[in-house]
Amino acid sequence: MSSASKTTTLYSNSGNAYYLTASFVETGTSTPNNTSDISCTATLSPTNAYWGTSYASTLAIYWHDNRQNTDVYLNSISFAGINSGETKSVTGTTTIYHRDDGSLNGYAYAVFTKGSTTSAYAPNSGSITTDWTALTNIDRYPMIITAPNF
Repeated sequence: MSSASKTTTLYSNSGNAYYLTASFVETGTSTPNNTSDISCTATLSPTNAYWGTSYASTLAIYWHDNRQNTDVYLNSISFAGINSGETKSVTGTTTIYHRDDGSLNGYAYAVFTKGSTTSAYAPNSGSITTDWTALTNIDRYPMIITAPNF
C-alpha cells in the first residue's frame, strides 16, 4: 500500500514558525471495482508558539489524482487559536477509481487559511502537497466473451 507525507513551515507576521503537513495512506484496494481507499490528513503544529483570536482559521484536506485531475475536498476544521504544544489535525477518507489500466498517481493537498490578517501571531495562509505518488496498480483482466454455436 502506498503512502506519502510532506511538511512546510508557515510563519506568522511576528516570526513564529508553524509546521503544516499533508499526508495520505492507501488503506485498501478492490480489484473487481478497480478502486483504492485513501485516508488523507492535514496537520498544523506550532514550534513553541501559540495564538488566539476571535477570527476562525481553517485547516482543510484534499485529494488530487491523475484520473479526475481536480482537487477533491475531503474535510476541514475551523479554530480560533492554537496552544503551545497543541496540534490541529483533520482527516478525510475517500474511495477513488483507478484508470482503465489499473494505474493511478495522486497526492494529498493540505491548506491552512488564516482567519484574520490582524493577528500577528497566527501563521499566514499556506498550503503543501505530498509528491505525486503511484498507488497500488490493480491488475485488469481481459474479459473473454464466447459466441454461441449456430
